[in-house]
Amino acid sequence: MGPVKRRYFSHKSRCACDGESYLHKLAKRKIKTKFESSEHFPIVFKRDIPCSEFETCMFKDDYSCIFHDKTISHDLKIWKGKTLYNLCQEEVWCDEFKPDLLLTSTIDSQLPPIFIEVYKTHESSDNKVNSKHKIIETFKLKSESDVDRILENGFIENVNCRIIGFNPKTEKIRKKDMDITRVVVYETGLCYFHRYGQVKC
Repeated sequence: MGPVKRRYFSHKSRCACDGESYLHKLAKRKIKTKFESSEHFPIVFKRDIPCSEFETCMFKDDYSCIFHDKTISHDLKIWKGKTLYNLCQEEVWCDEFKPDLLLTSTIDSQLPPIFIEVYKTHESSDNKVNSKHKIIETFKLKSESDVDRILENGFIENVNCRIIGFNPKTEKIRKKDMDITRVVVYETGLCYFHRYGQVKC
């Protein structure tokens, strides 16, 4: 060790060169830009919806009488001509949490805030998941292509994200294609047996 110090390479403060931080920041920026520059910001729910007669039908089956992964499309910016969320902020506090992106409305103060979380290294904490807040969390991002697909297709539940705290309205639909076994009993005491597959509900 002498009195002359050689120059050496170091990172500037708050400068991240690793791909993890880069991808996380890129995703936040791209999603925010997409929200601010687009007229629509679609979200698709995938939910299991029971037949409208499920509660009263004596032939109901806990699996077969359900519409599985029924698609429910929605828009977070405009719905039925009404403006909903119009402000997207990056890492601002909301109660005890600081989400990656926070969607709010400057038009309707009754609309609850929505958290958008970018999952790169860790998922949302149990404390956040169990809170009252609505959360959209991306599936684990591995490349820029994952981000671009979200921007192209929107958020799709169980495809590119998980959705927490939302309760979308669903239409009541009767399931009419179920094969059932039916027995017709006549006043005379005679009965006619329809084998499974001969009739539908």
